[in-house]
Amino acid sequence: MTNVPRALGTKESRIMKKAIVMGSVVLDITPVLGQKEKRPLEQIFAQGKVTDLSSVAFYLGGCVGNTGVALHRLGVPVRLYCKVGADFAGAAVETLLKRQGVPCTLTRDETLPTSVGIALTPPGMDKMSLFLKGASQFTLAFDAQAAGLADADLLHFGYPTTMCSMFAQNGEGLVRFLQCARQAGVTCSLDAALPPLQSEAGQVDWRPILERVLPLTDIFVPSYEESVFMLHRARYAEAVRAQGGKNFIDDATEADAAAVADEFLAMGAKIVLLKMGAKGLYLRTAPQASLRDTGRAAPPQEWGSRELWQFPADVEQIVSATGAGDVAIAGFLAALLSGGAPEEALRAASIAASLCLRSADTSGKLLPLEEMLNAEAAGGTGYLEFELLKDRWPYPAQDGLCHSGRDSTQ
Repeated sequence: MTNVPRALGTKESRIMKKAIVMGSVVLDITPVLGQKEKRPLEQIFAQGKVTDLSSVAFYLGGCVGNTGVALHRLGVPVRLYCKVGADFAGAAVETLLKRQGVPCTLTRDETLPTSVGIALTPPGMDKMSLFLKGASQFTLAFDAQAAGLADADLLHFGYPTTMCSMFAQNGEGLVRFLQCARQAGVTCSLDAALPPLQSEAGQVDWRPILERVLPLTDIFVPSYEESVFMLHRARYAEAVRAQGGKNFIDDATEADAAAVADEFLAMGAKIVLLKMGAKGLYLRTAPQASLRDTGRAAPPQEWGSRELWQFPADVEQIVSATGAGDVAIAGFLAALLSGGAPEEALRAASIAASLCLRSADTSGKLLPLEEMLNAEAAGGTGYLEFELLKDRWPYPAQDGLCHSGRDSTQ
């Protein structure tokens, strides 16, 4: 673990470009078991029995609820565009959005329910989730046209991998959606989610869809596990069976991450950020010539041909890991939208994720970007480092950041 602060590139007055966040929005409900509920799982959920709760938390989830609200707290001029049902859950989503104070265009679908997730966390066990697909899972190209993209610089959209309206007919809906966005001149950022393998979404072969979609995508920010699922579904399914519940990221190497990112770049993506879980973040970008035609939020010159690995911040006590990946994306995009270099974007992503891990909600501890970066620099953030392959990563880490031998600055 090291703690060597790197330059922030502080600007006296950052000019933040504008963003719109669209896609999945979920009313997340988390029952918290009472401290005395140490019974086995079969007793907790036994028929006719009562299990005491210490509390029940209601909060926003999905791309809109996590990344969108986090961008707002980081000081980005952001507007959320989301769909809910004409039901009680939809009214709850509207109430929670109003409490956050983030500008939002919320439409109601009379024919669909609001997306709802229920997370069960029995003591000593991984989270079990129940999910109701709802209105936000049925985004269409028309929604991009209705979102007022002419007033934004960047569009961040998630999660098409769970939306039949996006992956049906070889991804025709997602292609049309992104074409609408590109015609409006915005920079397109795309996030993914991992569907259950046995579900309709989990049966989709995403490789041919990505070959159509990634040429229209400027920034692609999936997790490593989501990436393997999309690129090599059969291999992924076999690996999941072989691992028997083991964390998928445990066996992933930096060479695996590089191979995945190189495939995405070859398909047409310009900036690839892979969320590597407890191993941090991996960034790979196209040459500068390819970054020039990436919409109104096109990154500055120092983003061309980069390969960086950001180790995760050291968090002594994790309160909740819910939404940490989405909040990391918000930190990354906020720095990019303010004209920051890749090094600063990765640092902002790492710090934002660590603040999420320390909080009972996803974004309650976030500060405006500049204030957050300076506060962490003054307080001293430690990073959880591990050994990277010397032939590919010959340079020592500085403040948790590693440059590869392929990085354009080396």
